[in-house]
Amino acid sequence: MDKFIAAVVQAAPVVFDPVRTIEKLSKLSADAARKGARLALFPEAFISAYPKGLDFGARIGMRSAEGECILTAELDMGDIARGKYDFDVVEAMASHRPYRAGLGIDKALAEIERGRGSAYDPVVADACLKLFRQKGYAIPA
Repeated sequence: MDKFIAAVVQAAPVVFDPVRTIEKLSKLSADAARKGARLALFPEAFISAYPKGLDFGARIGMRSAEGECILTAELDMGDIARGKYDFDVVEAMASHRPYRAGLGIDKALAEIERGRGSAYDPVVADACLKLFRQKGYAIPA
């Protein structure tokens, strides 16, 4: 059996920018090849550059009237585009995944609060925190 070097790339896409994401993938792949890798493994949804997860009943392409009202009650249209990433972080951290137990809503909201203004848009972070802490929103089971 022949042996070869594989690279496991731990990187994030350029959110909402598939062209720059593919450029980033190309650069990271070339770097791995220069280091001798014949195979480079990327995160599952790296190229999609499309937020997945928490949908508040307003999953893109399948919005319900109720879910749209929940989301737009706190954000204007410009904020919604930026907001899906922040809300996805909450769902991803709080929920169980096949590879790890959920961390819970408190830790997820603490992450949004910690990164408010740096990792997360402050308007969107505030809306997210308000939905969960003041309006009692819960992640659907």
